Amino acid sequence: MERCEPSLPSPTAAVAVVNLPFPTPNSRQSLRRQRVDDPFRLDFSPSLGLRLGAEIVHRRQRVDGVVIWDMACGTVGRPCPKLAANANRATRICANRSVPPPCLYLIPRSIPDARNNPTPACWQINEIHLLHSLWRAFHGDDADIVDVGIEARIEGVDVQRRTRFFRAGEEMTTSKWTTIRRAH
Repeated sequence: MERCEPSLPSPTAAVAVVNLPFPTPNSRQSLRRQRVDDPFRLDFSPSLGLRLGAEIVHRRQRVDGVVIWDMACGTVGRPCPKLAANANRATRICANRSVPPPCLYLIPRSIPDARNNPTPACWQINEIHLLHSLWRAFHGDDADIVDVGIEARIEGVDVQRRTRFFRAGEEMTTSKWTTIRRAH
């Protein structure tokens, strides 16, 4: 049996893995607010915003980016909308296996804070070395990158957050303002 070992450029950034229980891409919550005409509508954007955005603001924990990509991506069990639109985007990693470009999410470069930093800017793809290496090695394009804007505000005695998703500069969806904790 042939062993499959892709070679990637060495990343220079540290990577943190955040283990959050994401719903499946077919769950009702995951698809609720996504545009019907978006060919990438089966991705995890709303789930990412509802869970990760709240955790970042509440825990004050910085996350630079998120990669959603596993061995099931691009298979019959989990067809990739990127490959449905253009099958040539797959990268052959060994004789019997090709993979789609990863789904990359760029998170704000600093922690949203309702008082001092309500709308921090997102990282750029070339600033997060691991994500940039994956993007280049697997022939990504601008539509594979989602900027996740996380905003925070104080409403009465509550701290609230809202998450906005942008692909190629176009806003895909925006969550409602959600209370995550009391303001101090």
